[in-house]
Amino acid sequence: MKKIYLMLFAFVALFAISCTEDTTKDIIDSVISEEAGEDVEGETIRFQLGVEEESRAQLSGVSISWQEGDCISVNKKLYYVTMVDGIPTIDVTVASDGVYEAYYPGNCYNTGVIKYFRQTPMQFYVDGSFGPDTMPLFAAATVSDTTNAPKLSFGSLCGVLMLTVKGTAEIESIYVEDKAGENVAGDFLVDKTNKVLSLYNTRVCRDGVVLNCLNSNGSGVKLSEAGTTFFIVMPAREYLSGLKIRISDTSHRTMTIDSSTSRNIERGKILVTPAITYAPTTIYEEHFDLMVWGGDIMKGSKRGYTPTAVNTAAPTSVTGFERTLYDATYDVPGTEFMSVDYQNMTNVAHEMSESYLRSRGVYTASWLFRVEERPGYIGVGAKTSKGRGRYRTAPFTNLSKPAKVAVEFKICPMANMGTDVFVYFRNAGFITEAYIDGVQVALTQDNHGYSRNGTSEVEVNGLNEYSEFVLDRTKLTIPSADNGVKSWHTLRFVVNDARADTALDLYATAASGSSYLGYYVDDIVVTKIKDVPTNTLKVLYWNIQNGMWADQHNGYKNFIAWVKKQAPDVCVWCEAKTNYKDNSSASITKADRQTGK
Repeated sequence: MKKIYLMLFAFVALFAISCTEDTTKDIIDSVISEEAGEDVEGETIRFQLGVEEESRAQLSGVSISWQEGDCISVNKKLYYVTMVDGIPTIDVTVASDGVYEAYYPGNCYNTGVIKYFRQTPMQFYVDGSFGPDTMPLFAAATVSDTTNAPKLSFGSLCGVLMLTVKGTAEIESIYVEDKAGENVAGDFLVDKTNKVLSLYNTRVCRDGVVLNCLNSNGSGVKLSEAGTTFFIVMPAREYLSGLKIRISDTSHRTMTIDSSTSRNIERGKILVTPAITYAPTTIYEEHFDLMVWGGDIMKGSKRGYTPTAVNTAAPTSVTGFERTLYDATYDVPGTEFMSVDYQNMTNVAHEMSESYLRSRGVYTASWLFRVEERPGYIGVGAKTSKGRGRYRTAPFTNLSKPAKVAVEFKICPMANMGTDVFVYFRNAGFITEAYIDGVQVALTQDNHGYSRNGTSEVEVNGLNEYSEFVLDRTKLTIPSADNGVKSWHTLRFVVNDARADTALDLYATAASGSSYLGYYVDDIVVTKIKDVPTNTLKVLYWNIQNGMWADQHNGYKNFIAWVKKQAPDVCVWCEAKTNYKDNSSASITKADRQTGK
């Protein structure tokens, strides 16, 4: 592939922190252009490949080198670079009008009546540069004399954002979003006059792009105190509403820089921003930024990309580092199910390749049972409509000591979902507060439970306690159709005694095959409220007034909820003897006291 190397760059723009954008390329079925001249059958012309001096000067240190096999589109056809005496060349069929238009990467350029580049939403980290096949290039030439080797001199169609990040963490990804919601990745028209990509919002549109900093072993890019540089190719334009950048590390922590200041990315130039000191404040975050494949079912009929055949989910054999080269309609997920056995940890039993799981930063998740990739989120049990799925996060390993935490995440039912959802907190204390879309939900014995022993499945995996909340589906807006635009619900829980081995676990309550069971999940954020003292014992001593007669008729639900909120270690009840009828001062008989009536 063509390699683009960035050397020392002196052009510095003194802007506040901006964001990254990603433009990887996709193949789509070509439609023959009506604009190009007809080929002259059997005749070819050999072009030498170069780069515009203007682009060289603007990029100030970038050198472009071609390799055997690089793909270039010229006048409706794909050609591949060969080296002749060390010079990169392509042999192109002669055009009857002598006009030649060339695009790189050729297999990312639709040569149809409507010509556009497909910029996919994931770029891959390269030390000191931006990734291969990331920068789209354009060249044009009119040739009348075919006896001498003419030159195709390519110029950049995008600009580059350079970020310098200081710290000690190992970076997993950098996600960049246009705050105006305009297309950063997707399909773009080519403005040949100004040599830039222009918005083409009737096709695949993504307002964000991610730089994947992982390798096939799941290791990220180690930061240095002096600063580590990251390069992201972005469409050249002024981002009037500003950019949002999210930096995530391999321990599931994240730092977000949200700026509304206008940022200008110029064609063929590098925008250098002030250094960022990486300082995350949360305990755990998972935004699924590295999930980029599949149709965007949350936006209804929005299409997406996959790395295999058109409208086919990626098979289990993919590595996760493939270019997304094909169309996917909204109802096509990005992958086959990642795991098919809910009784085994992800690192014990998984269907997708280990490389794929590591490339998406989810290899440490405990369960990925019937989980599928979607662009920027996941589907759980959603692909086959009636297959109950399970997703359990990686443990909250950044908790150095027990703490009370707030756990927030987004969830959306699939169309016609007919089940409630278990929300478990494994290896944690009680849930003390629950909210749905900002409205507090009372905790009762009907929707909240706690166990120190659990089921055999829990015991097998060494998880000896959990707190449970039953998410009532009637509290959610359930879509009536897959192709409709959907809305997220935000859930928030306060959990006491969370630890380094605590994890969030989501599981449909119904059995497989009985109903529509799938749902979508995004934006999991865990923040610490306060540390839990480990050298104290909380004792609740209470006079429950002769058998708690005021709450007997209610099944003691109010009393149970109150006790759970106190989160005692030891309870001592005084005056527990039943003397009165429910909610009354009338005495009951001795026989009724003994039988509990």
